[in-house]
Order: sequence, then structure tokens, then C-alpha cells
Amino acid sequence: MDGFHVRSQEALTAKELETMKFANTFSDIRFGQLINGLTEFYKDFRNTSVHVGDAIFYVRDQTIGTDSKMLDTELTNLCRQAASPDYD
Repeated sequence: MDGFHVRSQEALTAKELETMKFANTFSDIRFGQLINGLTEFYKDFRNTSVHVGDAIFYVRDQTIGTDSKMLDTELTNLCRQAASPDYD
């Protein structure tokens, strides 16, 4: 065997399963969509202090059609978090 065999889901560790679930949350988003979304996100000066990792999830949520009220809440929380003195 060449070492590239596929294991069953039962044999996967919890960490591997979590990684697969995480990757699937981006599976229908094209790279260009993500870049365009991030560009638009950071055009608003209020968002410039939000870490890119947090912004990526916000843009993902926008792209997959998350409810606008939920997005508003998410963005408010991100901006509050970014304004916190211990945010780094």
C-alpha cells in the first residue's frame, strides 16, 4: 500500500473530523468571492481593526446567505471585540 489510503469516518480522530467540517464550510466559496468580500469588508474604516481570520468567517457567512440580522449582530460583535484593549 502506498500510504495514501482513505480511512473510514470511524477511524478518524475528533480533530480530523473537526478539520473536515471546517473545510466543508468553505467548499462552495470560490477564492475570488472570498477576496472580493474581504476587499469590501475592509473598505469600511470601522472594520480595519478586525483580524483577517475573523473577517474571513464573516465574509463566508455573507457568501452562504446568512440572515442579514445575524450578520449585523456578528459584525457588531466583531467590531466590539476589535475595540477591546486585549484584542490582538
